Amino acid sequence: MTIKKCGDTQNMFHAAGIQEKKTAEEHNVSGTSFVQEPASLVISEEGLEKYRNSVAAIQEKDKETDDGKTWKDPLPDGHFASRSRSRLMGMWNQVNDEKKAEGRYLDTAEDEAESILEAYARLRDEIIRGYEDGTRVTYEVDDEQWGSCRLLTKEEELELLDKTFQEITQQFENEVKWQRELDEVMLKDQIKLAQEIARRRGKYDDKYIACMDRIKVLRERLERPKPPENLSQKMLSGMQFLKSRSADTYDQDAIDRIVASIFTKPTE
Repeated sequence: MTIKKCGDTQNMFHAAGIQEKKTAEEHNVSGTSFVQEPASLVISEEGLEKYRNSVAAIQEKDKETDDGKTWKDPLPDGHFASRSRSRLMGMWNQVNDEKKAEGRYLDTAEDEAESILEAYARLRDEIIRGYEDGTRVTYEVDDEQWGSCRLLTKEEELELLDKTFQEITQQFENEVKWQRELDEVMLKDQIKLAQEIARRRGKYDDKYIACMDRIKVLRERLERPKPPENLSQKMLSGMQFLKSRSADTYDQDAIDRIVASIFTKPTE
């Protein structure tokens, strides 16, 4: 396959334009052009009015949800079960943003695990309080009746939150393992690159200095304690502990103790 440069492409379009003009001239006999004029469509005012009314009726009738389903009746403000994951992820980001604003964000696996547990605890507490005071409304598309939805119960929404937490913690564990493996590979590559730059350009070269800065960051990350085995399972155990408490789910001291128990190595 030949890849044309920008100038070649312009020449190609120019040549095509000349050929098109030449073809049109060849089909012009005795001044009579055989080039077809574009067709025009004329719609009466009555037809346009009917079209507008039909579109307006369809827009008024169908209310589309995130699930692609529709229903006729307008719904009160509320949440949709399909957004459970995005709400937990959003709360996770919110917790991290608050940590950054307070200067206590560490960007470690332990710190992120704490943020996930805190996000879960906040949302669980929000759901429980919302149903208690009657302000919580969550919908789920009803698969048995297309085009309609139903209200979730408190128990159903809490069960959905637990399921979402389990999925996110498993994903978190996989990403932590993948990041450490990637850092190990990158460190080896950066060390080789730094040696090559030093041999060719010397150790005062800007590229060598930048490379050594990256090596320092990678080494610092790899010097951190390895994440524990079965991290997601231990976080699920922490979730069960939060659920078993008679007090409010959101308890920062309890979350701190859970995270410490997950990442503290047992004494031999």
